[in-house]
Amino acid sequence: MNLKESFITKFAASVVKPRFEIWFAVILIPENKQALWVRYTTLNPKGKSGLYPSAVLWASFFDVRKPENHRTAVQSFPYQKIKIEDESIEFPGASVGPDHMKGKILTGKGETLSWDLEFKHKLEPAGHLPRWLDRTPIPKTRSIVSSPFTEVSGKIQLKNQKFTFKKGNGHYNHIWGTNRVAELFWTFVPKFDKDPENWSLEIVTVRPQPLAPTLTFVTLLKDGIPLHQHSILRSLRSKVKVAYPKLSFHTRLDDYEIFVEGEMDSTQIGSYIYRDPDGSPRYIEQSDIGSVRCVILHQGKERALTSKNGGGVEFHGMKPWRNDHKYLDPYGEEIRD
Repeated sequence: MNLKESFITKFAASVVKPRFEIWFAVILIPENKQALWVRYTTLNPKGKSGLYPSAVLWASFFDVRKPENHRTAVQSFPYQKIKIEDESIEFPGASVGPDHMKGKILTGKGETLSWDLEFKHKLEPAGHLPRWLDRTPIPKTRSIVSSPFTEVSGKIQLKNQKFTFKKGNGHYNHIWGTNRVAELFWTFVPKFDKDPENWSLEIVTVRPQPLAPTLTFVTLLKDGIPLHQHSILRSLRSKVKVAYPKLSFHTRLDDYEIFVEGEMDSTQIGSYIYRDPDGSPRYIEQSDIGSVRCVILHQGKERALTSKNGGGVEFHGMKPWRNDHKYLDPYGEEIRD
């Protein structure tokens, strides 16, 4: 699958029409000690969900040096307000294409947060599922990493503050399906601190449905060369420990044994609600300036890697992660547990 094929809307390309579709990117910006997460979504809900066809624009900005700049914002539109083409998806005031993301959104403080991003693709699009499984109707959520471990340049503006960058490190993903997963735990580190071997990591654990077993998928890069895990057996044997706001993983990839510990930055967390096509909520908390420790065992050698503020860490579940906490819900009123 090439870049254009990975980007094109699956409403037009799929035999089974999805009820939701997502294009998103996480960009970590070492030169500014910042991070940005942006997401463009569409939802065609089921008849008894109480929801209407809609499109939602999401953004979360993180700033290590100036924590007061942290913002998370969402804005919803009627579905008919967007324009879907092969080369771009156009939202009111925003657009996403295979090589760019642009947009602006009003924050809860009445400020404008805007972005203009250009992607320099380094690797071919990649999926997590084995090809045989991806060809079946079994998965209710599917994804393709359109640009794994991509390079990003651009500018971000929060009110009157302008931030430009040339060497951002990112992850550009396209997700679609008929039902959202029940749980998902994700850690992403494009660059570790003081790492002469230039390792990168993405690890994700998903529980497709409430009573299903978890599956863990991992990708390692060493100096830009990728190693993927597509073994269902190893995915099932992997372990994840969830102790909010911390995650820990233990898995294997070929002859590599991998231990990962990730923790969100407690002062800057984006928290919001996705909706399944049936109307049920998914509670999300994420920090893209999280801390991560990774230990890799290979051929008798141990490599210990750390990232102080350069990791994306995400929690995704069917119940709130914190009691008495408000989650942004663009599909209705803010929900409290």
